[in-house]
Amino acid sequence: MQIDEQTKTDSRPPLFGLFSVIRYVVGTAAIGIVIGSTVLMLLGVFGVVAVLYFSLTGADVGVLDELRIALIEATDLFLVSTTLYVIAAGLFQLFVNPNSSRYFPTWLRVDGLHALEDRMIGMVVAVSCVVFLTLLMEWHGQFDIMAAGIGVGSVIAAASLFVYAGGRRNHSSDKNHDEGRSDD
Repeated sequence: MQIDEQTKTDSRPPLFGLFSVIRYVVGTAAIGIVIGSTVLMLLGVFGVVAVLYFSLTGADVGVLDELRIALIEATDLFLVSTTLYVIAAGLFQLFVNPNSSRYFPTWLRVDGLHALEDRMIGMVVAVSCVVFLTLLMEWHGQFDIMAAGIGVGSVIAAASLFVYAGGRRNHSSDKNHDEGRSDD
């Protein structure tokens, strides 16, 4: 008799429990991303401090070029770290606690997976540009810089096409997700 009453009150689909558990797996992934992001940020800070220390203690002729390259690479680490933090916050908002977005600053709110895709693609483009700039600054004719530039340009063109095609989509699945979200 008790089983019949439980069946009547529990009208959730059979897989609902599985999806409830999966959100905690995504939450664990978000925590891992935050930890990785923090490690990257600290590596960037330590890299900048080390470069500044060595450039101030050893006045070599090539120090300025090395300092520029190291600072550009550290800035790249900071950008990647920040983007990963934003992606972790977005995963948390989308999967773990959808009502938590009101507690995040406006610039950190995520309204759907497309926003995370766009941020990730932006990071790939920025990292590609920094890698090419570093290659260009270290280049002394030992390899074909044009081939590297074409490769980086191809990645950026493909990412731009993806963003353009994604922008033309209606993102109806994300809008349906937002309509089902209650902010109270």
